[in-house]
Amino acid sequence: MQRNSGGPIVHIGLGQTGTTSLQLNVFPYIKDLCPEVIYNDIWCMRELASKTHEVMTTKDERLFYDYVNSRNNFISLESLVDWNPRNWVRAADRNLRLFGNSATIIITVKETKDYLRSLYQQIVHQGNIWQARDFFINKSEYDKLIKFLPSAALTRYDVDSFNIEHLYQIYQERFSQVLIVPMSEIKELQFLKICFKLEEAEIRYLKSKFDKGKVYNRSYSNTAMLLTFKLEKLLNTIGLKTFGSEYLKVNKKIDTSTIKETTEIFMSLDLSAKFRQFPIRIKRRLGYYFKWRGFIQNIFDRIVPYKKFQLPNDVYFNDELIKRNNEFIEKISKSHTKL
Repeated sequence: MQRNSGGPIVHIGLGQTGTTSLQLNVFPYIKDLCPEVIYNDIWCMRELASKTHEVMTTKDERLFYDYVNSRNNFISLESLVDWNPRNWVRAADRNLRLFGNSATIIITVKETKDYLRSLYQQIVHQGNIWQARDFFINKSEYDKLIKFLPSAALTRYDVDSFNIEHLYQIYQERFSQVLIVPMSEIKELQFLKICFKLEEAEIRYLKSKFDKGKVYNRSYSNTAMLLTFKLEKLLNTIGLKTFGSEYLKVNKKIDTSTIKETTEIFMSLDLSAKFRQFPIRIKRRLGYYFKWRGFIQNIFDRIVPYKKFQLPNDVYFNDELIKRNNEFIEKISKSHTKL
Protein backbone atom coordinates (compact mmCIF):
# COMPACT_ATOMS: atom_id res chain seq x y z
CA MET A 1 0.00 0.00 0.00
CA GLN A 2 1.06 3.57 -0.69
CA ARG A 3 1.76 5.53 2.45
CA ASN A 4 -0.84 8.25 1.82
CA SER A 5 -4.52 8.02 2.64
CA GLY A 6 -6.06 7.62 -0.80
CA GLY A 7 -5.35 8.04 -4.50
CA PRO A 8 -2.35 9.45 -6.32
CA ILE A 9 -0.23 12.26 -4.93
CA VAL A 10 -0.01 15.16 -7.39
CA HIS A 11 2.25 18.21 -7.16
CA ILE A 12 0.61 20.62 -9.61
CA GLY A 13 2.72 23.80 -9.13
CA LEU A 14 2.99 26.68 -8.83
CA GLY A 15 5.98 26.99 -11.12
CA GLN A 16 9.00 29.06 -10.11
CA THR A 17 8.81 27.86 -6.50
CA GLY A 18 11.82 25.56 -6.46
CA THR A 19 9.92 22.93 -8.43
CA THR A 20 12.83 21.88 -10.65
CA SER A 21 15.13 21.30 -7.67
CA LEU A 22 12.44 19.18 -6.01
CA GLN A 23 11.74 17.22 -9.19
CA LEU A 24 15.38 16.39 -9.86
CA ASN A 25 17.08 16.46 -6.45
CA VAL A 26 14.42 15.08 -4.08
CA PHE A 27 11.38 13.38 -5.59
CA PRO A 28 13.28 10.62 -7.46
CA TYR A 29 14.71 9.42 -4.12
CA ILE A 30 11.34 8.83 -2.48
CA LYS A 31 11.36 5.36 -4.04
CA ASP A 32 14.42 4.57 -1.85
CA LEU A 33 12.12 4.97 1.15
CA CYS A 34 8.83 3.86 -0.42
CA PRO A 35 9.70 1.29 -3.14
CA GLU A 36 6.03 0.89 -4.03
CA VAL A 37 5.72 4.54 -5.12
CA ILE A 38 6.12 5.29 -8.84
CA TYR A 39 7.40 8.80 -9.46
CA ASN A 40 6.42 10.50 -12.74
CA ASP A 41 5.48 7.33 -14.55
CA ILE A 42 6.73 7.60 -18.15
CA TRP A 43 3.36 6.82 -19.74
CA CYS A 44 1.57 9.37 -17.55
CA MET A 45 4.09 12.10 -18.32
CA ARG A 46 3.94 11.46 -22.04
CA GLU A 47 0.15 11.56 -22.02
CA LEU A 48 0.13 14.83 -20.07
CA ALA A 49 2.81 16.37 -22.30
CA SER A 50 1.33 15.32 -25.63
CA LYS A 51 -2.38 15.73 -24.94
CA THR A 52 -3.49 19.11 -23.67
CA HIS A 53 -7.02 19.84 -22.40
CA GLU A 54 -7.91 20.70 -26.00
CA VAL A 55 -7.06 17.30 -27.48
CA MET A 56 -7.57 14.78 -24.66
CA THR A 57 -10.90 13.08 -25.27
CA THR A 58 -13.28 11.78 -22.61
CA LYS A 59 -12.00 8.28 -23.38
CA ASP A 60 -8.38 9.45 -23.01
CA GLU A 61 -9.18 10.99 -19.64
CA ARG A 62 -10.91 7.84 -18.42
CA LEU A 63 -8.00 5.63 -19.50
CA PHE A 64 -5.59 7.99 -17.73
CA TYR A 65 -7.72 7.99 -14.55
CA ASP A 66 -7.90 4.20 -14.47
CA TYR A 67 -4.18 3.83 -15.03
CA VAL A 68 -3.00 6.47 -12.53
CA ASN A 69 -5.32 5.10 -9.82
CA SER A 70 -4.33 1.48 -10.41
CA ARG A 71 -0.80 2.14 -9.15
CA ASN A 72 0.92 4.05 -6.35
CA ASN A 73 1.61 7.11 -8.46
CA PHE A 74 3.31 10.33 -7.47
CA ILE A 75 3.12 12.98 -10.21
CA SER A 76 4.92 16.33 -10.22
CA LEU A 77 4.19 18.68 -13.12
CA GLU A 78 3.73 22.40 -12.52
CA SER A 79 1.82 22.99 -15.75
CA LEU A 80 -1.12 21.04 -14.28
CA VAL A 81 -2.23 24.08 -12.29
CA ASP A 82 -2.12 26.22 -15.48
CA TRP A 83 0.20 29.23 -15.37
CA ASN A 84 -2.68 31.51 -16.36
CA PRO A 85 -4.89 32.21 -13.28
CA ARG A 86 -7.83 32.81 -15.60
CA ASN A 87 -7.70 29.08 -16.39
CA TRP A 88 -7.38 27.75 -12.82
CA VAL A 89 -10.96 26.49 -12.55
CA ARG A 90 -10.84 24.74 -15.92
CA ALA A 91 -7.49 23.14 -15.02
CA ALA A 92 -8.84 22.01 -11.63
CA ASP A 93 -11.86 20.38 -13.27
CA ARG A 94 -9.56 18.55 -15.66
CA ASN A 95 -7.29 17.44 -12.80
CA LEU A 96 -10.34 16.11 -11.00
CA ARG A 97 -11.26 14.02 -14.05
CA LEU A 98 -7.69 12.79 -14.47
CA PHE A 99 -6.79 11.99 -10.85
CA GLY A 100 -10.08 11.69 -8.92
CA ASN A 101 -11.19 13.43 -5.74
CA SER A 102 -9.21 11.05 -3.51
CA ALA A 103 -5.92 12.46 -4.87
CA THR A 104 -3.67 14.50 -2.60
CA ILE A 105 -2.86 17.85 -4.23
CA ILE A 106 0.36 19.73 -3.41
CA ILE A 107 0.63 23.43 -4.30
CA THR A 108 3.90 25.28 -3.66
CA VAL A 109 3.69 29.08 -3.36
CA LYS A 110 5.81 32.11 -2.57
CA GLU A 111 5.54 35.86 -1.92
CA THR A 112 3.57 37.44 -4.76
CA LYS A 113 5.96 40.07 -6.14
CA ASP A 114 8.78 37.56 -6.13
CA TYR A 115 6.55 35.04 -7.92
CA LEU A 116 5.52 37.54 -10.61
CA ARG A 117 9.17 38.50 -11.16
CA SER A 118 10.16 34.81 -11.49
CA LEU A 119 7.21 34.11 -13.79
CA TYR A 120 8.14 37.00 -16.07
CA GLN A 121 11.77 35.91 -16.21
CA GLN A 122 10.73 32.37 -17.11
CA ILE A 123 8.70 33.81 -19.98
CA VAL A 124 11.81 35.68 -21.16
CA HIS A 125 13.99 32.57 -20.68
CA GLN A 126 11.74 30.77 -23.15
CA GLY A 127 12.33 33.39 -25.84
CA ASN A 128 9.23 35.53 -25.28
CA ILE A 129 10.93 38.93 -25.21
CA TRP A 130 8.10 41.17 -24.06
CA GLN A 131 8.19 44.31 -21.93
CA ALA A 132 6.93 43.62 -18.40
CA ARG A 133 4.60 46.62 -18.50
CA ASP A 134 2.85 45.08 -21.52
CA PHE A 135 2.73 41.57 -20.08
CA PHE A 136 1.20 42.39 -16.67
CA ILE A 137 -2.22 44.03 -16.94
CA ASN A 138 -5.33 44.51 -14.79
CA LYS A 139 -8.59 42.60 -15.02
CA SER A 140 -10.38 45.29 -17.03
CA GLU A 141 -7.65 45.39 -19.68
CA TYR A 142 -7.57 41.58 -19.86
CA ASP A 143 -11.35 41.44 -20.37
CA LYS A 144 -11.04 43.83 -23.33
CA LEU A 145 -8.28 41.74 -24.89
CA ILE A 146 -9.54 38.25 -24.09
CA LYS A 147 -11.17 37.56 -27.48
CA PHE A 148 -7.86 38.39 -29.18
CA LEU A 149 -5.62 36.33 -26.86
CA PRO A 150 -4.64 32.76 -27.85
CA SER A 151 -6.04 30.23 -25.39
CA ALA A 152 -3.00 27.96 -25.74
CA ALA A 153 -0.41 30.59 -24.77
CA LEU A 154 0.29 33.02 -21.93
CA THR A 155 0.82 36.33 -23.74
CA ARG A 156 -0.81 38.61 -21.14
CA TYR A 157 -1.16 38.13 -17.38
CA ASP A 158 -4.18 39.31 -15.36
CA VAL A 159 -2.52 40.33 -12.08
CA ASP A 160 -5.92 40.87 -10.42
CA SER A 161 -6.75 37.15 -10.83
CA PHE A 162 -3.66 35.89 -9.01
CA ASN A 163 -5.45 35.10 -5.75
CA ILE A 164 -3.71 32.26 -3.87
CA GLU A 165 -6.50 31.76 -1.33
CA HIS A 166 -8.98 31.42 -4.20
CA LEU A 167 -6.71 28.81 -5.80
CA TYR A 168 -6.71 26.89 -2.51
CA GLN A 169 -10.51 27.04 -2.31
CA ILE A 170 -10.85 25.79 -5.90
CA TYR A 171 -8.92 22.62 -5.01
CA GLN A 172 -10.44 22.18 -1.55
CA GLU A 173 -13.86 21.99 -3.19
CA ARG A 174 -12.70 19.17 -5.46
CA PHE A 175 -10.11 17.07 -3.60
CA SER A 176 -9.94 15.30 -0.26
CA GLN A 177 -6.53 16.67 0.74
CA VAL A 178 -4.84 19.88 -0.45
CA LEU A 179 -1.46 20.96 0.90
CA ILE A 180 -0.25 24.54 0.46
CA VAL A 181 3.53 24.68 0.90
CA PRO A 182 5.15 28.13 1.22
CA MET A 183 8.56 28.32 -0.45
CA SER A 184 10.13 29.28 2.87
CA GLU A 185 9.21 25.79 4.14
CA ILE A 186 10.05 23.72 1.07
CA LYS A 187 13.56 22.77 2.25
CA GLU A 188 12.09 21.25 5.41
CA LEU A 189 10.12 18.76 3.26
CA GLN A 190 7.44 18.31 5.92
CA PHE A 191 4.79 18.03 3.21
CA LEU A 192 6.47 14.80 2.08
CA LYS A 193 6.38 13.54 5.66
CA ILE A 194 2.59 14.06 5.61
CA CYS A 195 2.04 12.55 2.16
CA PHE A 196 4.20 9.45 2.60
CA LYS A 197 4.09 9.04 6.39
CA LEU A 198 7.88 9.35 6.59
CA GLU A 199 9.98 9.22 9.73
CA GLU A 200 12.32 12.08 10.69
CA ALA A 201 15.37 10.02 9.69
CA GLU A 202 13.84 9.54 6.23
CA ILE A 203 13.17 13.27 5.92
CA ARG A 204 16.80 13.95 6.86
CA TYR A 205 17.87 11.62 4.05
CA LEU A 206 15.77 13.57 1.50
CA LYS A 207 16.98 16.91 2.89
CA SER A 208 20.57 15.81 2.34
CA LYS A 209 19.73 15.17 -1.31
CA PHE A 210 18.13 18.61 -1.57
CA ASP A 211 21.06 20.38 0.09
CA LYS A 212 23.67 18.64 -2.08
CA GLY A 213 21.68 18.92 -5.29
CA LYS A 214 22.44 21.09 -8.26
CA VAL A 215 20.71 24.47 -8.63
CA TYR A 216 18.52 24.39 -11.73
CA ASN A 217 17.03 27.11 -13.92
CA ARG A 218 18.50 30.10 -12.10
CA SER A 219 16.85 33.32 -13.25
CA TYR A 220 18.77 35.65 -15.53
CA SER A 221 20.77 38.33 -13.74
CA ASN A 222 19.87 42.00 -14.18
CA THR A 223 22.73 42.40 -16.69
CA ALA A 224 21.61 39.31 -18.61
CA MET A 225 18.07 40.66 -18.87
CA LEU A 226 19.40 43.98 -20.23
CA LEU A 227 21.54 42.14 -22.79
CA THR A 228 18.59 39.98 -23.85
CA PHE A 229 16.45 43.02 -24.60
CA LYS A 230 19.32 44.78 -26.40
CA LEU A 231 19.79 41.71 -28.59
CA GLU A 232 16.05 41.65 -29.37
CA LYS A 233 16.14 45.35 -30.25
CA LEU A 234 19.07 44.71 -32.60
CA LEU A 235 17.16 41.87 -34.28
CA ASN A 236 14.12 44.12 -34.67
CA THR A 237 16.18 46.78 -36.50
CA ILE A 238 16.98 44.27 -39.26
CA GLY A 239 13.44 42.96 -39.49
CA LEU A 240 13.85 39.89 -37.26
CA LYS A 241 12.37 38.79 -33.95
CA THR A 242 12.60 35.93 -31.49
CA PHE A 243 9.82 33.35 -31.67
CA GLY A 244 9.54 31.95 -28.15
CA SER A 245 7.67 29.09 -26.54
CA GLU A 246 4.30 30.87 -26.45
CA TYR A 247 4.38 31.55 -30.21
CA LEU A 248 5.35 27.94 -30.83
CA LYS A 249 2.51 26.66 -28.64
CA VAL A 250 -0.01 28.65 -30.65
CA ASN A 251 1.40 27.41 -33.95
CA LYS A 252 2.02 23.88 -32.59
CA LYS A 253 5.37 23.62 -34.37
CA ILE A 254 7.38 21.89 -31.66
CA ASP A 255 7.07 19.76 -28.56
CA THR A 256 7.44 22.29 -25.74
CA SER A 257 8.68 19.70 -23.21
CA THR A 258 11.56 21.03 -21.13
CA ILE A 259 15.03 19.61 -20.59
CA LYS A 260 13.92 18.88 -17.03
CA GLU A 261 11.09 16.60 -18.18
CA THR A 262 13.31 14.67 -20.62
CA THR A 263 15.85 14.27 -17.81
CA GLU A 264 13.18 12.71 -15.58
CA ILE A 265 12.30 10.20 -18.31
CA PHE A 266 16.01 9.44 -18.86
CA MET A 267 16.55 8.77 -15.14
CA SER A 268 13.78 6.19 -15.15
CA LEU A 269 15.36 4.11 -17.96
CA ASP A 270 17.38 0.95 -17.37
CA LEU A 271 21.17 1.03 -17.87
CA SER A 272 21.20 -0.28 -21.45
CA ALA A 273 18.50 2.20 -22.52
CA LYS A 274 20.44 5.04 -20.88
CA PHE A 275 23.56 4.00 -22.80
CA ARG A 276 21.68 4.12 -26.10
CA GLN A 277 20.34 7.58 -25.28
CA PHE A 278 23.74 9.15 -24.51
CA PRO A 279 24.60 10.32 -28.08
CA ILE A 280 21.19 11.97 -28.39
CA ARG A 281 21.49 13.67 -25.00
CA ILE A 282 25.02 14.91 -25.69
CA LYS A 283 23.90 16.43 -29.00
CA ARG A 284 20.89 18.06 -27.28
CA ARG A 285 23.02 19.40 -24.43
CA LEU A 286 25.63 20.91 -26.77
CA GLY A 287 22.83 22.53 -28.77
CA TYR A 288 21.41 23.98 -25.55
CA TYR A 289 24.72 25.59 -24.56
CA PHE A 290 24.98 27.29 -27.94
CA LYS A 291 21.51 28.79 -27.57
CA TRP A 292 21.11 32.18 -25.90
CA ARG A 293 19.48 30.78 -22.75
CA GLY A 294 22.14 28.12 -22.33
CA PHE A 295 24.90 30.69 -22.84
CA ILE A 296 23.39 33.09 -20.29
CA GLN A 297 22.59 30.57 -17.56
CA ASN A 298 25.63 28.34 -17.87
CA ILE A 299 28.39 30.72 -18.97
CA PHE A 300 27.62 34.45 -18.76
CA ASP A 301 25.90 34.51 -15.35
CA ARG A 302 28.57 32.23 -13.88
CA ILE A 303 31.34 34.64 -14.88
CA VAL A 304 29.84 38.12 -14.55
CA PRO A 305 28.94 39.29 -10.99
CA TYR A 306 25.32 38.34 -10.38
CA LYS A 307 22.77 41.01 -9.47
CA LYS A 308 19.13 40.03 -9.09
CA PHE A 309 16.68 41.44 -11.63
CA GLN A 310 13.75 43.50 -10.35
CA LEU A 311 10.56 44.33 -12.21
CA PRO A 312 10.42 47.96 -13.42
CA ASN A 313 8.41 50.54 -11.49
CA ASP A 314 5.93 51.00 -14.34
CA VAL A 315 4.61 47.43 -14.01
CA TYR A 316 1.02 47.08 -12.75
CA PHE A 317 0.62 45.55 -9.28
CA ASN A 318 -2.55 45.04 -7.26
CA ASP A 319 -1.11 46.03 -3.88
CA GLU A 320 -4.22 45.06 -1.93
CA LEU A 321 -4.30 41.58 -3.47
CA ILE A 322 -0.57 41.18 -2.92
CA LYS A 323 -1.11 41.98 0.75
CA ARG A 324 -3.94 39.43 1.02
CA ASN A 325 -1.88 36.76 -0.74
CA ASN A 326 1.07 37.26 1.57
CA GLU A 327 -1.17 37.27 4.65
CA PHE A 328 -2.68 33.97 3.49
CA ILE A 329 0.78 32.44 3.03
CA GLU A 330 1.77 33.65 6.50
CA LYS A 331 -1.41 32.17 7.95
CA ILE A 332 -0.61 28.82 6.34
CA SER A 333 2.93 28.95 7.72
CA LYS A 334 1.67 29.65 11.24
CA SER A 335 -0.78 26.75 11.04
CA HIS A 336 2.10 24.46 10.08
CA THR A 337 4.14 25.48 13.11
CA LYS A 338 1.29 24.25 15.36
CA LEU A 339 1.37 20.75 13.88
